[in-house]
Amino acid sequence: MHFKQITIVLTSCISLINCAVHFERIYGVAEEDLGKYQRTPDDLFHCLDGNGVIPYSALNDDYCDCADGSDEPGTAACPGTKFYCDNHGSVGHFIPSSRVNDGVCDYDLCCDGSDEYNGGIECPDRCEELEKLKESTRKEEIMKIYNAFQKRQEMIAQSLKNVTEDTVTLIENQELYNKENEELDKIKAEIKELEEIEKRSKDFYKLMYRDLKKDYKEYIKKFKKAIEDMLVIKSMEGNDKIDSNVLHDIVKDYNEEILEELNKPKIVPKKEQEEEEEEEESIEIIEEEREEEEEVNEEISTKQIPNDESFEFKPISPKNIPSSPPPKDIPSSPPPKKVNPLPPKDIPSNVPSSSPELNNSDDEEEDEEERLMYEEKKEAHNKIKDQLIALRSKRSTIDRTARDYKRTIDKIEKKLSIDSGLNKIYYSIYEKVYSLKTSDYTYTLTWGKEIKQKEEHGPLTLLGKFKEFRDNYRTVIYDDGAQCWNGPKRSVTVNLICKEQNEILKVSEPSKCEYVMDFGTPGVCDNSDIIALKKPEDTKSKEINPEFSEDMLESIREILKDSPTQAILDEDEVETLEAENNNSEQNKKHDEL
Repeated sequence: MHFKQITIVLTSCISLINCAVHFERIYGVAEEDLGKYQRTPDDLFHCLDGNGVIPYSALNDDYCDCADGSDEPGTAACPGTKFYCDNHGSVGHFIPSSRVNDGVCDYDLCCDGSDEYNGGIECPDRCEELEKLKESTRKEEIMKIYNAFQKRQEMIAQSLKNVTEDTVTLIENQELYNKENEELDKIKAEIKELEEIEKRSKDFYKLMYRDLKKDYKEYIKKFKKAIEDMLVIKSMEGNDKIDSNVLHDIVKDYNEEILEELNKPKIVPKKEQEEEEEEEESIEIIEEEREEEEEVNEEISTKQIPNDESFEFKPISPKNIPSSPPPKDIPSSPPPKKVNPLPPKDIPSNVPSSSPELNNSDDEEEDEEERLMYEEKKEAHNKIKDQLIALRSKRSTIDRTARDYKRTIDKIEKKLSIDSGLNKIYYSIYEKVYSLKTSDYTYTLTWGKEIKQKEEHGPLTLLGKFKEFRDNYRTVIYDDGAQCWNGPKRSVTVNLICKEQNEILKVSEPSKCEYVMDFGTPGVCDNSDIIALKKPEDTKSKEINPEFSEDMLESIREILKDSPTQAILDEDEVETLEAENNNSEQNKKHDEL
């Protein structure tokens, strides 16, 4: 009898490539471990730790005989042991033996209900039902990954577009910046030339004031001489005092025509430090003239008739001097300036004719010509000032515009230089903000820049600034955050997980001030995510082609449509992508063969 059975088994083993021996089924033992639980010829069972032998009938008798508990795989008799659920049609699982026959259907792990084989409760087999649900969920997850990969390709295309647009903007701003600087250099040169003219004009201005001072002193000397001559005449008449009426007559025309101009302050516009210094020097000269005037008045007061009407001598007015320096065409040396002398018609007839220095009325016409000449030069100089004001205003405007271009250039160059992942896939989300609100905090990620944490009614805390990618662009490090109290600076490790959308999934703090953030993004989706969900029987299930498909090439064309990218990414480059894609397809077919 036994011989025949052995023969049949041997014949079956010879006829089959793989021969499997079927053992007696024992509750709680995984199929691959059944060989350890077969009875010996003398109906004994050896404890699996080798430290005991018990009758085979003692297996699963709800009494713990072996020290390692291996004799009770299907009961809760031995603490710390595990019960295996076969879950036919699904995936088997181990559960703690304490959950066996406890009156609860543990469908989360034992979908076949085998954990309650003797628990006084019926647990129908739901493995097929749950497997269908699981399969549906698995397929949904696979579809999500396919969709996420589609999003990934769109991210690449969008990033390509953004990189190209920013590159075009960078080039345009660099050209505009260079043009503005060229224009700025020209304006600066013009300003420098006009300022040099203005400076030379100021030097001439100072020379004229000094020359006036010399003429003025000469005039005072002549005026004193006229008074002395009058005193001689009065002395001859037996009177050593001068009637104030005579003095008033002598300077009548001077008072009427010049006095008002003399007393008017010669104020140069205070627009620059040099002009202020020029004004101060002019005032000093005038003050010296005032001192001369006081000396003359003091001398006259001693010569006047007592109790006569007081007489005050007014100094000569610098009426021939313009209030502004002359323009570029100033003469190499100052033109001679005429001092208005005392009009001869007001000199008493008894003044000796030997005072020729008072007889200068013929110079009035020449004085008027000089006044007109200086008025013309004053007008020309004012034009130079107006030009300088306009040029300086234009320089400021161009300088501001150039700085704006430079800021744009620096910003784009910085953005282009930052690591944006493979194929610059994350370039399109640079500086985009993502938030997650938890029960205690709100976390904010500004991609490629920083991560912050805010308590509901508390301060904003910097957790870290972007540093680098790691682990083949599946991890991002943000460090150098705010200093922790009695601890390190805060930092965040961001784990990138394949998802359809860019979003913060969760945040934790496993160590003090060292945070971990899970961030969902299409950017990391590839075949490995599909393989993780595939079953062995899914041999015909398609895998993601990392190259650009026809649909994706069309999508790229659509995204790049009517954008500056066309100036850089032309049809030839799209055809290059197509060629690379075709080569990839041919290689794939070759591998399948």
